Amino acid sequence: MCSKTSSCYESLFTLFTYKKFHSSVCSLISSKFGAGCESLSSLITFKWFLPCVDSLMCSKTGTACESLSTLITFKRFLPSMNSLMSSKIGAECESLSTLITFKRFLSSVDSMMSSKIGAGCESLSTLITFKRCLSSVDSLMCSKTCTAFESLYTLITFKRFLSSVDSLMSSKIGAGRESLSTLITFKRFLSCVDSLMSSKIEAGCETLSTLITFKRFLSSVDSLMCSKVGTSCKSLSTLITFKSFLSSVDSLMCSKIGTLCESLSTVSTFKKFYSSVYSLMSSKIRAECESLSTLITFKRFLSSVDSLMCSKTGTACESLSTLITFKRLLSSVDSLMCNKTSTACKSLSTLITFKRFLSSVDSLMCSKTALHCESLSTVIAFKKFHSSVCSLMSSKIRAGCKSLSTLITFKRFLSSMDSLM
Repeated sequence: MCSKTSSCYESLFTLFTYKKFHSSVCSLISSKFGAGCESLSSLITFKWFLPCVDSLMCSKTGTACESLSTLITFKRFLPSMNSLMSSKIGAECESLSTLITFKRFLSSVDSMMSSKIGAGCESLSTLITFKRCLSSVDSLMCSKTCTAFESLYTLITFKRFLSSVDSLMSSKIGAGRESLSTLITFKRFLSCVDSLMSSKIEAGCETLSTLITFKRFLSSVDSLMCSKVGTSCKSLSTLITFKSFLSSVDSLMCSKIGTLCESLSTVSTFKKFYSSVYSLMSSKIRAECESLSTLITFKRFLSSVDSLMCSKTGTACESLSTLITFKRLLSSVDSLMCNKTSTACKSLSTLITFKRFLSSVDSLMCSKTALHCESLSTVIAFKKFHSSVCSLMSSKIRAGCKSLSTLITFKRFLSSMDSLM
C-alpha cells in the first residue's frame, strides 16, 4: 500500500504537471490563432505524438480495458478537436469555448487516470517518459514560436507590400515612366525576402506549410498580375515569369523605339520621349492656345490670299493641277499624322475640316484668273508664311525623320508651286 500510495502521489504530481503543461499549451495555441498554418502544423504534430503515447500507455497500464476505452475516447476527441480548431482559427470567442472544453476534458482524464493507475513501477516509468517527451515537445514548440512570429511578421509585411504594389502597378502600367523603379524595388525585395525566410525557417513541418502557403499565395499573385500587366503567358513560377517578362519588355522596347542603346538608356530615352510626346500631344491634339492661334492665323491668311487671288487670277488649268497636287499632299499628311497621334478622332476631324476648307479654296481658285506679277508676290508671301509655320512645327514635333521628310516635301511643293505660278 505504501508503494502504491507513493506511486499514486507521484502519478498525481505528474498529472498536475501534465495539466499545467496543457494550460501553457492552451495559452500558446490561443496566442497563435492569427497564424493559421503554424498552429495547424502544431496540432498535426500533437496528433502524431498522441498515437505513440497511446501505444506506450496501453502496454504499461494495469487496467487495460478501462484505460483502452479512455484512450480511444481521447483519440476520437483529438480528431474532432483538430477539425474544429482548424475551421475556427481566427474566431476568438469560439476558440475560447473549444479550449475551455479541452481543459475540462483533461480534468476528467486527470481524475480518471488517477483512479486507474495500478502498477506503480511501470506507470511511474511511463509517466517519467511522458514527462520527458512533453518537455522536449515544450522546448521544440518554444523554439518554433519565435520563428513563427518572425515569419508571420515577414509574410504580413510581404502581403501589405504586394497589395501596395498591386494598386501601384494597376494605376501606372499604362504610364510607363515610374514602373521600372517599382519593378527593380520588387525584384530586390523578393531577393531579401528569399534570404530572410531561408535563414529564419528551420522547422520542417512549419517550413513545409509556410512554403505551400507561399506557393499558393504566389500563384494567386501570378494570376492577378497576369490579368493586370497584360502578359498572357502561363508561368512555372512568378519570379521566372516576371524576370522573363522584363527581358521581353526590354527587347520589345529596344526594337520598337528605334534606338540602338542598351536597355537602361532605352528606358531613359523612352521616359524622355513620353514626356515630349505628352507635351506635344497636349499642345497639338487638344487644340490649345498656340495651335488654335496658328490655325486661326492660317485661316485668316488663306482668306486674304483668297481675296487677293480673286482679283488676280491666272491660268485655270495650271492652278487646278496645282491644287490637285496640294490635295494629294494633304492626303499623305493626313495618313502620316493619323499614325503618329494616339487620339485619331481629333486629328481626323481637324484634317477633314482642313481638307474641306482647301476644297472650297480649290473651287474658288478654279473660277478665277490672275495677274502674274502680283500673284508672284502673293506666293512669295505665302512661302515666307510657310517658312514660319515650318519653324513652328519643327520646334514642336520631336519625332525627327517623318516630320523632317514632311517638311522637305512641303518645301519642295511650295517651290514647284512658286515656279508654276
